[in-house]
Amino acid sequence: MFGHELADEISSQTRGNYKDLLMALLKADRDESAKTDRTQTKQDAERLYKAGEKRLGTDEEVFIQIFTSQNVAQLRFIFEEYQKLTGNSIEKALDSEFSGDEFDAFMDIASFVRKGPSGVLGRLVQKAIKGPSNDELLVHLIYSYKRLNLMNMLQDEFKHGFKGPLSEAVKDKAKSTILKNTLINLISG
Repeated sequence: MFGHELADEISSQTRGNYKDLLMALLKADRDESAKTDRTQTKQDAERLYKAGEKRLGTDEEVFIQIFTSQNVAQLRFIFEEYQKLTGNSIEKALDSEFSGDEFDAFMDIASFVRKGPSGVLGRLVQKAIKGPSNDELLVHLIYSYKRLNLMNMLQDEFKHGFKGPLSEAVKDKAKSTILKNTLINLISG
């Protein structure tokens, strides 16, 4: 990837709506203020509903535009308004409307809006534990949290978001006894 522009790499390595979402994020056209507009919040929640759950098929462009242009505070209010309007969380809507990398990207944005960086990192740890064997990612994440003195935060996030202690999930996931014991020691010590 050295010697290439990130936009060129994304453009050549991705396609479709996922590419559009990444390119919109890369443009960094997001309102970075903390200003909120309640009228706009309701309009955007309705636009998301009409672009997703209310219709057959999904108008991905509406999701991309709202998720990549609104600030975190505004998105938080949009998600709350969406739940009032539909009775469903935005996460449930994303689950029914998207899949694959596109789903993961939207969910990471939603997790960041709801919980900050710990929400996204908690999702990464869950993915490393639940997905196909990815011990290298799991070791990297647990070691990084430990080194940054954030293990308690990770354990709390994991237990709250994923219904069980991180140490138990690692016991069930790690293939080798040495890896399992090393990770458990990092988590508990």
